[in-house]
Amino acid sequence: MIELFESAIWAIDPRYFAQHERIILKMIETGHVDSALVEKRLESRPVMQIAVVGSGSAGLVAMATASLASSSADKGTQVAVIPLQGPVTKNGGYCSYGSKDIIAWLDKANANADISAIVLHTDSPGGAVDGTEALANTIRNSRKPVVAFVDGLAASAAYWASSQAAEIYISSGTTAWAGSIGTLIQHVDRSGQLAAMGMKVTYITADRSTDKVKGNGTEPLNEEVISMFKADLNTINDTFIAAVEKGRGDRLGTKEDVFTAKVYNGKDAIKHGLVDKVGSLQDAIRAAAKLANNPNSNHKSSSNSKNSEMSKFPKLASLFGFAPSASAEVTAETEVTEANAATAEQAIAALETRATTAEANLATAQASVQTLTTAKTELETKVAQLETWKKNAGSVVPKTQDELNKTETPAAEKAPWEVAADKFRDQITS
Repeated sequence: MIELFESAIWAIDPRYFAQHERIILKMIETGHVDSALVEKRLESRPVMQIAVVGSGSAGLVAMATASLASSSADKGTQVAVIPLQGPVTKNGGYCSYGSKDIIAWLDKANANADISAIVLHTDSPGGAVDGTEALANTIRNSRKPVVAFVDGLAASAAYWASSQAAEIYISSGTTAWAGSIGTLIQHVDRSGQLAAMGMKVTYITADRSTDKVKGNGTEPLNEEVISMFKADLNTINDTFIAAVEKGRGDRLGTKEDVFTAKVYNGKDAIKHGLVDKVGSLQDAIRAAAKLANNPNSNHKSSSNSKNSEMSKFPKLASLFGFAPSASAEVTAETEVTEANAATAEQAIAALETRATTAEANLATAQASVQTLTTAKTELETKVAQLETWKKNAGSVVPKTQDELNKTETPAAEKAPWEVAADKFRDQITS
């Protein structure tokens, strides 16, 4: 279990990891867990709730459990509030639900006809990479608008997921944080500790299992293994960055490299485009309800309505790389009105027609070139024959009177060059 923990690839804020590393490793090593504490923690874990946003101008928000009766739908807009809190792992653990649990809640909210929008209530240092990409994709492809609320911290894997929401609110400009866009692997070399205990570990592997024990915790890492881990990290990190760039679009600032894994307070996170506004959970809920109630909103990140509009223009959607299905959730990088999209669609159709005509003309031209090439070859062959006849005719000696008195071979039985030679001789003797 130690080695599995040590070799996992994490997208987690290193400060949180450093604070809890000794405790976590000790618990795993000794197997000692306070069962009463675990039970208490499990009972206190947040679960999905339903917020009802009143239809009045104040937009009052009332919270209830996920078992809220559908009869309450007429009192306002229902928004599912889904927690993304604590360290994130694929299957969850003592402290928090896993990415699979959050995905299940998102699917449930999308399938519930009474729920109009979703808020991702985030307070997390990040977690394991495994499962995070799937969670981010689920948020991005949600059929209902998703707004993220950073309630203190959205770092690393938690920011990866939150960055796919239509909007991101953060609880404070100075005491809440977002970012840490980066990945890491932690390796603990326990060889010194084992040696002090008089223990030496020997691994025996199959002849072809040369990579089986690379990166184990009982010996130092060599350069080969470090390079291998770095290659994996760079690939995953590129996926992480690409997701953030896609989710945030041109809202990301360009004056500072935000992909160094630095964590920003709310004010700086807004400046660099990592989040949108400072606000409360209620503000985020109201924003989600507003997106749900205004499907034709021109808000740049209202991806659900953008995809619905773009689905009317499949060629244009394909040109911009959008999914063809109206149910797929995408974020348009450019504001495209329906009129402009229709014009562009017509322009694409005209270009396709011109391209088809050009291809037909090209085929005709190629056929003509082939015909001319064949004719040229035939003419060159005839010219060569004439040159040969001319040469042969020039070598013929004029006939004597006796030869002329002899019976001539019929012209039809002579070779072409013989006929030409006879004419040549006739011209000379005449």
